[in-house]
Amino acid sequence: MSEHWVYVACNCFRDSLLRSEPPVPRSGIVFDKYGNVMEKRSRTPEDDSERFYDWRVEQACSHDHMRLVNEIWWTRDWRDNGEAGRTIASGSFPYLEAVLDNGESFDAATVLATPELAELAIRDLDGLLQLVPHGTTRTVFDNGGNVAIRPVDYAQLPGPGFKPLNDVYENREPDHWDAPPEKLRQLVEIGLDGLEFVVRDHPEHRELLRAKQLRQVAEPTDTIRWSIWDYVKVVLTDPGTGNSVTGYSQGIRQGGDDAILGQLVNATFVEMAAVDEVPRMWTDDLWPLQFIRPLLEASASTGNPLVGYYSGSSLGYEQ
Repeated sequence: MSEHWVYVACNCFRDSLLRSEPPVPRSGIVFDKYGNVMEKRSRTPEDDSERFYDWRVEQACSHDHMRLVNEIWWTRDWRDNGEAGRTIASGSFPYLEAVLDNGESFDAATVLATPELAELAIRDLDGLLQLVPHGTTRTVFDNGGNVAIRPVDYAQLPGPGFKPLNDVYENREPDHWDAPPEKLRQLVEIGLDGLEFVVRDHPEHRELLRAKQLRQVAEPTDTIRWSIWDYVKVVLTDPGTGNSVTGYSQGIRQGGDDAILGQLVNATFVEMAAVDEVPRMWTDDLWPLQFIRPLLEASASTGNPLVGYYSGSSLGYEQ
């Protein structure tokens, strides 16, 4: 699947932190404008010989493709994400806004931030995060008081009605599922209504269980699959009444562990979940800010730019 990616090249070649020697003399190696190692005879890294390309991608150092960071870019619609997005767009944080603006549209490799701009954007980010909280958001905690799921109402003010904590695909045609019909009939969705957990069947959305707290026992080896998405067998119980529901769901997972292609086997399922209101922070409105800092720090620390590219049309090198 093609995605918009961002990366910062590492400095392992410059800093003599290589895991293996290059297959060509060092005198025949240069850097492109993005900090990528390439053969001197090449116009861009895409023109490198196959053996040099393989070395750079897998053998040179501890970083894949010799990239210190390499992440999917999540901030293309940042202006629409709550009060933090509107505050940045007002001009109060121009350097952070410039980085986000640069990341709104790109296909071929594009510099989203020079190291100098990255340093200034980090200062803007720090200033934004120091602003006072505003309002509240519902947050799910485990029985140790640790946050299990990032703030539920990150993009809008809390409102009445059912708010799902994970998705269940509406298409229940058997051809789309790797599961027998009797298991498909046991699909359930878990969500919040106010400060209560609600478990509903699917797709009729009939309420099966409502609880202030929710005990969860997961059987991650008993799964059904839609496309790449897995659903595991869970027993959900109201500890106050003892009422319980058994069905297939993605469950309540610590940190939102991946639910694709068998990864739920290794997920951390919350045994006892509670929900409460906590102050909403700016990062709750614009949650990609929580992932953008390491990218900016990587650029500032290496002296290499933050580069964006669309994997459907580019490998992240100069065209």
